[in-house]
Amino acid sequence: MEEFIGDWSVGGFEFSIVAGPLLRYPEPPDGYESPLTDLGEGRLRVDSGFMAGAEVDALALTVGGVFELQRLDRPARGPEGGGLRAPVFEPTPIEISAFEQLWGDGNHAGGH
Repeated sequence: MEEFIGDWSVGGFEFSIVAGPLLRYPEPPDGYESPLTDLGEGRLRVDSGFMAGAEVDALALTVGGVFELQRLDRPARGPEGGGLRAPVFEPTPIEISAFEQLWGDGNHAGGH
């Protein structure tokens, strides 16, 4: 089991396998890991999440096909652009008033 602990990439998708054993994705917070079942003979199965049912061995991840695993020499990361957040919208009093005017006019248009 210890041979699986670490950070991995498969087709550009990165993840970590940690003690438990658990498969941890880089983006979600702690608590959203997928449990892994030891199938013996150097194989693990992903038990939940979007990769549920996938099997991992020392060389590949199998889910709808066989994909080569590559061990990373750094922590796993999410895809580029992942986690981007829009800035908080803080309307001015004038913008709020204009919105309320439009909202009210739109709700009463056509006799509704």
